[in-house]
Amino acid sequence: MGKRRVSFLFGSLGKSVPRPDALLAGAGPAGLAAAIELALRGLAVTVVEQRKSLPEKACGEGILAPGVAWLAERGVLDVIHPDARFPIQGVELVGGAKFPTAALGIARTVLIHALAERARALGVTILLGHPLEPRSDVALTILATGLPRCQASRRFGIRRHFATAPWSDSVELHYGPRGTEAYVTPISPSAVNVAILSDRRGERWESLLALFPRLARHLGSPLDRPRGAWPLGHRPTTLVQGRTVRIGDAACAVDPIGGEGVSLALISARALGEHLHELHRYEAAVLDAYHQAKKLAEILQTIPVATPERSEIALACIAAIQPSCSTSAPQASPRSLNWDP
Repeated sequence: MGKRRVSFLFGSLGKSVPRPDALLAGAGPAGLAAAIELALRGLAVTVVEQRKSLPEKACGEGILAPGVAWLAERGVLDVIHPDARFPIQGVELVGGAKFPTAALGIARTVLIHALAERARALGVTILLGHPLEPRSDVALTILATGLPRCQASRRFGIRRHFATAPWSDSVELHYGPRGTEAYVTPISPSAVNVAILSDRRGERWESLLALFPRLARHLGSPLDRPRGAWPLGHRPTTLVQGRTVRIGDAACAVDPIGGEGVSLALISARALGEHLHELHRYEAAVLDAYHQAKKLAEILQTIPVATPERSEIALACIAAIQPSCSTSAPQASPRSLNWDP
């Protein structure tokens, strides 16, 4: 049924439903951001998502400065109500130091619907409940869903929203026993997101939160059920194969302890738009951003106890590797798509 429907939309209805220049699988942040980048450059884009609704996923929900700049430049921030986001001024290692950084807390559901709204406003077609059916007559196929075959992290993450007014303008990073970390991200003036990372996949939320009694005392009523995610990171795979490109978690992922995940996805989308005609440059830009984010995660994971001394050393390293943020506006691309493979 699914195959016939997709073929029908892109085949026999060719005159009423224009064949897209780019066919994109996956309506997560990376996929929708890539669709926005291509649409801003004048391309016809269709996004197919096998789920019947926009995909939800456990996420730390903090977006660092490069990602925030992308949201503002591409018009996505304009459709997010101020009461549905929270400006973040820093990251605090509880028991250690704090370093300033411009960031934004946004619930994953709010972000994904804002990206979809902006994409549709730019003419992107989003088909929910449709599997990807590769087509030889589409100039570019973008995979933004599914994990590649590669070595993955054993780390597990679980998150939950709480009806609690943020008590800080920073993301708090708590180090717990047994290799666990918890971080608290303000996502609105009346809610916070608590994400806990652990090596023990399958542990219940209650047992993990009990490892952070000081944090637990701050929290109000839960707004939803716990949502888990695994794996929390994997090495990059080949990003470009002929006219097929991988982006987001379909390409590579870093441990979320550094809060770089969504920003990495948005940076990757920008790189794809900027290097449409030289896709090897897209791959190089994404790999560079990935390795920068990986360094940050590795630094934070080397601080089992956030003493001021260790924190200060880590923060000096973090400051040295923070990626710069491009503010280039997208330019329309020629309609002839003779991209190199």
